[in-house]
Amino acid sequence: MTQTRARKIIGIVSGKGGVGKTFISVNLAAALAEAGCRTLVFDADLGLANVDLQLGLDISTSVSDFLMGNCEFSKLIQRADRIGCDVVSGRSAITALTNSTEYERSKLKTALLETAGSYDYVLIDMPAGIDGNVTDFFDICDALYVVLRADPTSLMDAYALMKVTPSRLRQRVFIIANAVTNSSDAKDLAVNFSAVTDKFLSFNPGFLGGVRADRNVEISIRRQLPVYAAAPQSHAAADIRSLARRVLS
Repeated sequence: MTQTRARKIIGIVSGKGGVGKTFISVNLAAALAEAGCRTLVFDADLGLANVDLQLGLDISTSVSDFLMGNCEFSKLIQRADRIGCDVVSGRSAITALTNSTEYERSKLKTALLETAGSYDYVLIDMPAGIDGNVTDFFDICDALYVVLRADPTSLMDAYALMKVTPSRLRQRVFIIANAVTNSSDAKDLAVNFSAVTDKFLSFNPGFLGGVRADRNVEISIRRQLPVYAAAPQSHAAADIRSLARRVLS
């Protein structure tokens, strides 16, 4: 049976690690699934993946098995009942995948595109940085969500990432402001960042929304649960659901 492509393949990116990108990926996927969308999370941080850790998944078949021809891509897909989604973990038995080759990434992209037709949304949790491990996956993305925090290194590295964003995607880049004090601070962070990209790169990323700083985030990660399950009445859970509504609108 011929399958159509997913409605959206979304790359979730950040210039640097430690800004909460994987937390956003996992929890946004959970919120989309809660809204009735068939959702797949692909952890593209090959060799240094942690989506499976945040969800408590036991990985038996690795990406390296697929790349070496020992299994089909479909065998990598696991059901993550805690978020109601399917997941492909990037965790690999061979650390060489931390710096994957162009051929390996091409093989993964082809398989992911073939699989995407079974889903409404595919979220790609990208590694931090601006090398080919990140930018090669831009080829198959319909949109990029940039996770920012209000610190100079996050902003500087995210700006470097915007410099290598292909022109076809520049009108489909959206900012998620993470760990902000309130919605006003989230908006200000996005506006200030967009002012820089407008001045020097001649494009303005959109603003998807913000996620307020919340101690329940750390609790949910420790418990390997989405924040809406660990703390359904928390600010973070409400903000994640708000992000999902904007994705769906």
